[in-house]
Amino acid sequence: MQPRIVVTQPVHAEVLHLLKSVGNVVMNPGPEPWSEAELAHHLAQADALMAFMPDRVDARLLSFAPRLKTIACALKGFDNFDLKACDEAGVVVSFVPDLLTEPTAELAIGLAIAAARNMREGDRRMRTGQYAGWRPVLYGKGLHQSVVAVVGLGAVGKAIVDRLMGFGCAQILGVDPMNQDPRVEQVSVSHAVALADYLILAVPWPMILIIWLMMPYWLLPGLGWSSSTWGVDRWFTRGRLPVLCTRARSPRTPLTCTKWRIGCCLSVPSVCIRHCWCLIRRF
Repeated sequence: MQPRIVVTQPVHAEVLHLLKSVGNVVMNPGPEPWSEAELAHHLAQADALMAFMPDRVDARLLSFAPRLKTIACALKGFDNFDLKACDEAGVVVSFVPDLLTEPTAELAIGLAIAAARNMREGDRRMRTGQYAGWRPVLYGKGLHQSVVAVVGLGAVGKAIVDRLMGFGCAQILGVDPMNQDPRVEQVSVSHAVALADYLILAVPWPMILIIWLMMPYWLLPGLGWSSSTWGVDRWFTRGRLPVLCTRARSPRTPLTCTKWRIGCCLSVPSVCIRHCWCLIRRF
């Protein structure tokens, strides 16, 4: 008798084919997650569970899954999984700790370019019929020959540096008292803020708040705030996430007048409290 495998979200065809080669698969067609009652129903005869971010596994849910032996989580964190309850139930739980490092780094570079090159505003003007041909507006500063500072040189920070190496940056600065990278010049947060054209934050929340206090303005994340005074078209994101900030000097304004542009959010890498505390103590 083949094992029964429950998959809570649709997966790629090749993954589904592989799973079907070793067991009987019950898969949620998605994209909406099953309710707790639906998941409990499917787990009643399940031997294995492939779980995703919307799922929550605790002692109550496990009580409906007497045959469950393993949970394979297609995610890097486990806040919504009661590991103690799983251990007591004899259920082995696995994760993918490095799942999002590369995608986060790629998005960071893409968002940096989009923010500094005014791609969002250009797209808006095209879609609303405001484009009437080239005009001397929406100037931006690209990565080439720019000074880029990466605050936090953990796994995500180093992956961002990997990608920056191919853009011909004038200088890449790094801020991290614990992790080193020979490709960057190590500086303090204050120097990074003062010198960088692009400031990419890849650190935990407490350090991000400290850096915000060093900026020449106040930010209200998650409120859809906008200000033409600071050259900010619109806050791109919602929720409590850090931001990618780029400082671009407009060719139409004196170099002494620096305009800050707010880009999109980055996913915060998992950094230990000790690392964060060292950053706070140093800067």
